Amino acid sequence: MIRFTMHQLFKNSILLAWPILAITFVLIALIFGSTEAAGNNSFVITFTDNISLDSSMLTVQSFSIIWLIAMVSLPTHLVENLQPERASLLFSKPLSRTDFFISDIAGVFIITSLYALITALVFGLYAGMTASIFPVSFLKAILCIPLYMLALYAAISLMVVLTESYMASVFVVFALQPISMVLFSFDELMPASGGMLKAIAGVLNYTIPSTGAAQSLISKVLNTASLEPALAAHVLISTLPFFLLSYYVMTKKEF
Repeated sequence: MIRFTMHQLFKNSILLAWPILAITFVLIALIFGSTEAAGNNSFVITFTDNISLDSSMLTVQSFSIIWLIAMVSLPTHLVENLQPERASLLFSKPLSRTDFFISDIAGVFIITSLYALITALVFGLYAGMTASIFPVSFLKAILCIPLYMLALYAAISLMVVLTESYMASVFVVFALQPISMVLFSFDELMPASGGMLKAIAGVLNYTIPSTGAAQSLISKVLNTASLEPALAAHVLISTLPFFLLSYYVMTKKEF
């Protein structure tokens, strides 16, 4: 079943734009740009006197594009699979809903990890060839993006199972980022708030998929090149309530 999900995702032309855009950017930079090292762990790409990107800015821009691609592309296959005609066909086979659910999540994580690896390899080779450096923090930050995608997909999965609506899932992904960032940074943003409000925000921070923690993880990896296990665990734990609720609804739902 994982292969079925992966096959669907490989056919998703919008999601495939992620590695294609990375490769295209590197080719354009090789042809029209120049690159120089900025220390031992970063680089700067210059296209003209007025257009230049350092590795930190490149990570931010890449992250924004990947987020947009994920928002538009990740709900597609699940919406199609849970349409009554497709779902009745899938579940009429010797395939349990548990297998379907686990395989779907695993397939999404494998494909996004593969695309992140391709992106890291392409930029790593580019930096090595043109600037003679190995930008460890930049590459590690790229490789952390699948954790962010997993948090997004937890919200997508629940919304699709509940509504079978593509647009509803896109809206939830769009709204999740600012909500999660507020919850994750609640103490800093609202230091004067009461203890009860802080407690509620703390609970929600671990029960709503924490894209805020994922983004903080990527930012810290980019700045220090070290992975914080506590932030990675925070992201994974925060996806569980939505995934478990999705699973429960899916097992009870009639297709």
